[in-house]
Amino acid sequence: MRLVKRSYFFSVINRVIQQAKMPWLAVAVVMLSGCASMTEQECLTANWEDKGNSDGRAGYGLTRLDSHYKACANVGVTPNMQQYKQGREQGLKHYCTPENGFLQGQQGQAYRQVCPTDLAPTFLRAFTDGKQLYDAKQRITDVANDIKEIEHSLSNESDKAQRRYLRQKLRGMNRELQRVRHDRRYLESRLERARYYQHQ
Repeated sequence: MRLVKRSYFFSVINRVIQQAKMPWLAVAVVMLSGCASMTEQECLTANWEDKGNSDGRAGYGLTRLDSHYKACANVGVTPNMQQYKQGREQGLKHYCTPENGFLQGQQGQAYRQVCPTDLAPTFLRAFTDGKQLYDAKQRITDVANDIKEIEHSLSNESDKAQRRYLRQKLRGMNRELQRVRHDRRYLESRLERARYYQHQ
């Protein structure tokens, strides 16, 4: 009797899923499969030195290899650690350049601390310059958005005292916007001496 009930229960569940077509379930499956660092086919045909090289060029840490172990375990493939590390070391030479360091900082990326000791200093200096420029641009955007909010509040405010306060605040924010724009121009002029910086 218990077996019949269990069978009936699962048949009902299966019928509900098929009727509803469960679009969220399909999305979940796609998302879960997308989390794997490698597909089964990639695991089966992997050249681990090439894989390490591409991961190094992308700036991945060695924890990326752990993800490959997990992804390939289902098909019985074990990554070749030695080949992977050799390839990754070569890939990092392309990632850990001053040009890329500046680009990573300018895009607001985090410093991954993956560069070898001989390349890390120049990469980090350029990264810091790029991050300063990123922060300057973000500050300009934030202040400009604050000004828009104040202007919107001012247009809808009827109380005289509050309007006076908002106008005073608006003047202060406009002065702040001028200051941060000046800081950005100064930073750009300083960075123009660095060969990795391209003015945008």
